[in-house]
Amino acid sequence: MLTGLLGLFLFATSSSADDWVRMRPNSESFIISVPKVFRRHEEVGQQPWGRHKTVIYSVEHGFGSYAVIYADYPPAFIEKVDRNRLIDAQQANLVPRARSEVLSAEPIEIGGFVGREVAFEFDGGRRLSVARIGVVGNRLYTVMATTTRKGLPRDDILRFLDSFELR
Repeated sequence: MLTGLLGLFLFATSSSADDWVRMRPNSESFIISVPKVFRRHEEVGQQPWGRHKTVIYSVEHGFGSYAVIYADYPPAFIEKVDRNRLIDAQQANLVPRARSEVLSAEPIEIGGFVGREVAFEFDGGRRLSVARIGVVGNRLYTVMATTTRKGLPRDDILRFLDSFELR
């Protein structure tokens, strides 16, 4: 499904994968392959249901970007909320409200946990994002690649998304 969608959207299909690195940033609970080292950004917020932390690892490369985002929620909040509703909310946050279209949204598993793969275009069809969203314990993960129509090579997007591994 995703491979066909990317093939229609992107022109390039091969990459110079020699510069990719398999890494576990800052001893995190995941490993992933990236074309160069991630930048890390952290935010802590207070909501009516409690305090939560969001961490963003991102890297710009060529025509696009790659990111791993996670948000830690209080365990009591996770126990009360349906995981699919949390994934729905994250999908709504990712997809721009104006000039965007969801191309696909399919259930997946991420390390044996409930998840969803979402592909959407935005900016009048000039940009494409593919995101895999999943809830693991009290953590909401989003692994995402974004590109212009000229595009990241399809192989690079799939390599990034498929390399995500929980530890």
